[in-house]
Parts: sequence; structure tokens; C-alpha cells
Amino acid sequence: MDIISTNNKLIQIEGDEIVYYTTNGNENSRFNYKTKECTSWYSTNMCNIILDSINQQNPNKKYKVLVLGVALGCIIIHLLNKNKNVLVVGVDIFDDHFNIVKQFSDNTRLKLIKDDAIKYLNNTNESFDFIICDIFDNISLPSFVLEYPFLHSIDNHLNLYGQFLINTIGVDKQKLEEAFNKYLPNRNVKIMENYFLFRFLGPYNTLSVIK
Repeated sequence: MDIISTNNKLIQIEGDEIVYYTTNGNENSRFNYKTKECTSWYSTNMCNIILDSINQQNPNKKYKVLVLGVALGCIIIHLLNKNKNVLVVGVDIFDDHFNIVKQFSDNTRLKLIKDDAIKYLNNTNESFDFIICDIFDNISLPSFVLEYPFLHSIDNHLNLYGQFLINTIGVDKQKLEEAFNKYLPNRNVKIMENYFLFRFLGPYNTLSVIK
């Protein structure tokens, strides 16, 4: 079986897992291609937040999820496999791995778009129940992710009681707190010292920070 069709040397098959490495050799993401589940800790926990929230709300409703930063597509594959009521839009400036996501996903509930995240948000009228930001420039979080235009646009594209989840690996706690309090007003953001999976409840929507 041709598990993946790619010439990217940064993607490796290790046992039952497909692993994507950064150019400096660090692991970016991985998933089990047999179970279609994330096996990296931060991806797994992002998925669990969403799946748990769906189960606590209305499991029979259709939920729209926007994933900004597709990369290997682990989160998308996991969510689509775990819940048949999840619809996903994945946006990435590169479409290098779209073929992998399509191969392991239900494409009837998936739309993949090659575009810049900010441009997409500025040009779409769609709103979402969950928005995931997993954007990295190799191993660094781009500065625009914590600035007003991006965060304000995220806020405008969330449905009532929607959730915004952001991967902030490597970002200083104080910098996060300053950015969220400045650009997401009325969220009452106070970041705990250990802010792994700590949630901030605003008046309606939820912000989850993944360190």
C-alpha cells in the first residue's frame, strides 16, 4: 500500500505513525495512520477540548471547525475520524501536505484552502464554532498571531459560545497575557504560571491556550 505520496524528506514513517519534522530536526507533528489519531500531546489535547465540548453541548448538531495551519493535518484527520458531525475548513499558505490529509479524511466534510490566514479571514463570511490556530514559521510563532488584526478577526468569525484554541509553544507567559488583554477585551485573561490547557472564559466565547 502506498501510504503517502510525497518527496518531502521531512516526513517519515515510523511504525504505524507518520511523522513530520522541522528543518532543524525537531518533531512538528505525528499521527497513527491506522487509527487516524493524533499522537503528539498538543494536537491530542486540542482535539480533546473540541470533542469534549461537542459532547457536553449537542452531539447531534453540525459543528464547523476552522484550522489555520494545516501542516501534516493530524488535527483535521483526528477530528473528522472521531465525530461524524464535524465539518472542517483547513487553511495553509502551503499545500504541500494536502494530499496526505485528503487520503486519511472524509473529504465530504473537508475543505482545504491554500491561502494566507489573515487574507482568508478578511475575505470569508463564514463563522465557526471552533477556530484552531496552529501557525508556526518552522519553530517560531509568527508575531502577527498575537497582534490586533489577527485576534480581532478571529473574534469576529466565532459563533456565539464559540471557542478559539491557540498553540503557543515557546511564547513567554507575560507576552501572551499582554497580547490577549490588549486585543481581546472583556476576556478577563489571567494566565497561570503553568498555562498548559488553561482556559479563559469571556462573556460568551472561550480562549484555550496550549503551551
